[in-house]
Amino acid sequence: MYMLRYRDGRARFYWCRKLTDNLKKNTELTNEETAPLEDFLKQGNQADDLLIDFFTEKFSPVIDSEIKSAAKTAFVTTAISQTAFYDMFSMLSVNLHLIRTIVESCGYRPSGASLLGLYVRILKATFLAGGLEEMDLEELLPLVTGNAAMKLPGLVFASAAQGTVNAFMTIRVGILTKKYLFSADGPIEMPQARKDSYKEAIDFLKKCELHKDVIAIAKKTVQGAKEAAAASVKKVFKSTKISPLT
Repeated sequence: MYMLRYRDGRARFYWCRKLTDNLKKNTELTNEETAPLEDFLKQGNQADDLLIDFFTEKFSPVIDSEIKSAAKTAFVTTAISQTAFYDMFSMLSVNLHLIRTIVESCGYRPSGASLLGLYVRILKATFLAGGLEEMDLEELLPLVTGNAAMKLPGLVFASAAQGTVNAFMTIRVGILTKKYLFSADGPIEMPQARKDSYKEAIDFLKKCELHKDVIAIAKKTVQGAKEAAAASVKKVFKSTKISPLT
């Protein structure tokens, strides 16, 4: 967003026009939402402020929804997996997809090189700059899994804890990407953004009630496992012609 204005506060009309065109071409705007965009460009040096306000109001909820969905996926895929390689591959896939989805949801279509650069910046800030060391699992676990999660059959504590860590890190990836795109006062300083993202991720977890979705999916997973086991037992009894009651 900071590219929409000069340092002295004047609007940069080339970039304002470019953003407007991107939004109209690459996002799902209603007729009521599209109509004001052209009018914004006629408002002189207020054009950048109007576009920033519009962009933030329109796409912040969209991005938050994508972050929640990705965090849920990160938890479930790693909480039910017992393979470290699969966990690592799943997390990389989920987070790269989240970054790209956020970018494209906001109307941007960056080149492969630009997108790769964003991947590196966001993932480095999240995973390599002390992000894991500063986490408090006792604080995070109830926010992601709810108090009843540990009572679910088949969902062991170690797997739930790993799923919690991965869900939280995915949320931070989303928040940092959002900060990068929404920055209106200049390029973000990643060290400070990384620190801020911890508290913001905690607040996000408290508001989005992710644990309700996680519990619901975990119950379905457990139920599916029970049904598969029951079917397997029945098949064995049938093939050996032994009644399960004998």
